[in-house]
Order: sequence, then structure tokens, then C-alpha cells
Amino acid sequence: MMEFLEAFAEGGNVAQACRVAGIHRSTYSYWLKNDLGGFQARFEEARLSAVDVLEAEARRRAVEGVPRLKFDTKTGQPYVDPRTSAPYEHREYSDALLVRLLVAHNPERFSERMRVDVKQLDDETILRLLKRTAVGGSGAEGTAEAGEPSEVADDCTTGATSAD
Repeated sequence: MMEFLEAFAEGGNVAQACRVAGIHRSTYSYWLKNDLGGFQARFEEARLSAVDVLEAEARRRAVEGVPRLKFDTKTGQPYVDPRTSAPYEHREYSDALLVRLLVAHNPERFSERMRVDVKQLDDETILRLLKRTAVGGSGAEGTAEAGEPSEVADDCTTGATSAD
């Protein structure tokens, strides 16, 4: 069991952890379903460790970047640094990962979602938001009768809800 949990914590992949531990996936399912030896809590701890590993890798790629060779598009050969005669490398950063990390760590500041407390809006504003949402087809999940404020208010631009 420990070998599985350690492998899962490092890689975050159940199939791979089963191979490392030499068990069938059904064994993992049995442990999880029956909570053998407190497996559910230990598995959750391993899952959080795996997420930490993934988050650290995302941060590295977003902030430190990844070295990439630069190639001549006509010849397919790597460019060579004239000073060192080594292939020319540049660092590639992931803006998408950086944005995801910012949203995850400070959603109030960086999230594209807008939270609306419908209890503080007048009926006219709520109806206008509901009409704009229906016209925009944002996929609103909540509905309200005319004159009855809904507990779920949709952001007209993103389709986000206050219940998210």
C-alpha cells in the first residue's frame, strides 16, 4: 500500500502507481472503497502531494521558463552561437500557466468571474441581467420568476455565477 501511495504522490497517476506497486487497479479501487487502513485519508494526502508537484512544475515553466533550441526554418538545423559554437537556446515561458497560477492563488484579484450579491440589487437590475443573459446564451443554470430575485446571478460577459 505504501509503495502505491508514494508512487502516486510523486506522479499523480493511478495506473502508473499501480504498475510501480505491482498491483492491479482493482486492488486500488478495493482499498479506496473499503478504506482499508485509513486508505482514503492517506490517498487524499498523496493526491495533495501530487498536486504540489504539478503546481511546482507549472510555476517553473511559467516563471523560470524552459530552454528551447532555436532552428532555422529553411534548413531545419539549429542555430549555432558564434561565440561558443553550441546550439543557440532561448527560454520559453508559459503565459497561460502564469495566469492559471495567479487565478488559483488570488482569485479575488485575477479571476475573470464576477460575484454579484443579488440581494443588494433592485428588481429592475436583476431582470435586465437575466434578459441579457438569456439573449447572450451564457448557459445560465438558475432561473427566477419575474419579480423574484434569483440566488444565482450571471455575469453577462462570462457566464459565471455567484454560486460558483
